Amino acid sequence: QCKTAHTLQLVLQLTLTEENINMAAKLTFGNVVLLSFIFTLIDVVRRKLTVERPVKRITDATEKMMQGDFSVPIQPISRFGTDATFNEIIDCFNKMAEELSKSEILKSEFISNVSHELKTPMSVIKSYCQALRDKDLDDDTRRKYVGIIVDTCNRMSALVGNILKLNKLENRTV
Repeated sequence: QCKTAHTLQLVLQLTLTEENINMAAKLTFGNVVLLSFIFTLIDVVRRKLTVERPVKRITDATEKMMQGDFSVPIQPISRFGTDATFNEIIDCFNKMAEELSKSEILKSEFISNVSHELKTPMSVIKSYCQALRDKDLDDDTRRKYVGIIVDTCNRMSALVGNILKLNKLENRTV
């Protein structure tokens, strides 16, 4: 230890006194605090750029999807300084958004087709029911109209039954 102190005195041309040692300790402590602050600041910036920003982009897009907007693709994050896992999540998210969008289009088309298919028989039933109100209608024509109404109701019932079967089948396979 004396040899080290003697070498320091020769190199720094400084006599090791208690005051010099206290000053060196304070400077060392200050340097440690300063370096800790700098590295903490660097880590905060790194975390903002590489973790919080990608998570924010994903959660913002998720919130839009929850509101029914499926056209929210997220651009992949540059590879520099980020975890590749975020890009995997983003790829999966974009695929999910695309599939949900397709599903939404199919659902909309299905509802439109079903509405049309149900509206037509309802119109037939309505028109024949209105015709049945005519007091001058003979019994044969009345029976014919009632038969048409029953047949139309049977077709509508079969259509609704097929829709329910399709729904059950879809729920089992999903």
